[in-house]
Amino acid sequence: KVFLYLAPDDSMRGFRIHKGDLVLTVPAQSPVNGAIMLINYNQHRYLRKIKMLDDRKVLLQSYDREFESETAQIADIGFICRCVRVTFEL
Repeated sequence: KVFLYLAPDDSMRGFRIHKGDLVLTVPAQSPVNGAIMLINYNQHRYLRKIKMLDDRKVLLQSYDREFESETAQIADIGFICRCVRVTFEL
């Protein structure tokens, strides 16, 4: 199975994902180091780049105008999908 996710904002613009881009995703229930993933965190869905810190913590990275990151416990995050391709209209 694959899913298309419509990027809701420019929070991943530095990683070349802009508002309105379609992101092709595949289901993934666990974190993938270095991947951009669709996650549930604090009752919201986000696209974030995942960086594994250890077996219990990850760094959630976004990049709009400035690079931002947040440390979170893996147990607090619902991993939904791993992003594999971005499509956009010219």
